[in-house]
Amino acid sequence: MGNSPEVDAPKENYEDLSYLGRWRLSSYKEDYGLANLLDPDTDKYWQSDGEFPHYDEIQFSKLVQI
Repeated sequence: MGNSPEVDAPKENYEDLSYLGRWRLSSYKEDYGLANLLDPDTDKYWQSDGEFPHYDEIQFSKLVQI
């Protein structure tokens, strides 16, 4: 995506806001769902086998600056 270089910023610069949102995935393969998407282990990931486009939706109950 784009031509911007990837940057590995220290994790201490980030705050986990995932608990503030209500998450919905367009689809997912069994054992590769939301828990994997939110897991800090980079060996785990979300996989989707549904129709394109694949997306995740986050709904917050109040304004959240990201």
